[in-house]
Amino acid sequence: MLSDRSQPWHVATVTQGGRPTFAHFAAGAAVGCELALMRVAGLWDVLVWVLLPCRLDVVIAPLRGALGDTVPRFLARAAARVAHSTNDPRPVWADRFAWRPLYEEGQAEALSRMLLQKPLRAELVERLADYPFWDSAWLGAPARVSIPAHDPLQARAPLPARAPVPVRAPVPVRAPVPVRASVPALSGAARSVAVP
Repeated sequence: MLSDRSQPWHVATVTQGGRPTFAHFAAGAAVGCELALMRVAGLWDVLVWVLLPCRLDVVIAPLRGALGDTVPRFLARAAARVAHSTNDPRPVWADRFAWRPLYEEGQAEALSRMLLQKPLRAELVERLADYPFWDSAWLGAPARVSIPAHDPLQARAPLPARAPVPVRAPVPVRAPVPVRASVPALSGAARSVAVP
């Protein structure tokens, strides 16, 4: 079941000790970069993600590999990138993460709306468009989902077309840092995995 390609999954994790690691822009950008790399590598279709100062929620549809393998790999790579960008060698993630399948039709969209409310409820920003660490497959696509005019989750304007970026020499990559990942178990059909 963990490699079901048509099934969306909610994956959640928190930082070690509830530390607000992602209050620093560089740390949050590092996690966003790793999520984009998971999509580009063809491992996940990232449907929605929200990164709060001490918590990550992401809804994904696995494309290749088992979730039990790709989630710990993502968390380890994200932690290594965060450690590199912040010069902080402390563990990023708590000892566990949780995931649960989203079986019912429309459940992923409903969860997406709930997750995107988190920065607003935490009073990090007044408008979601002002918060940098989120994305959703449903916002910005009015044909797929309707958003009421009074909804604070108004779609962001599409980005303008960019000129091609010149190719540069590859940057040397540092060896990955051993990392631990985790989150307290979610209710319902949640599963929790310890990462060595």
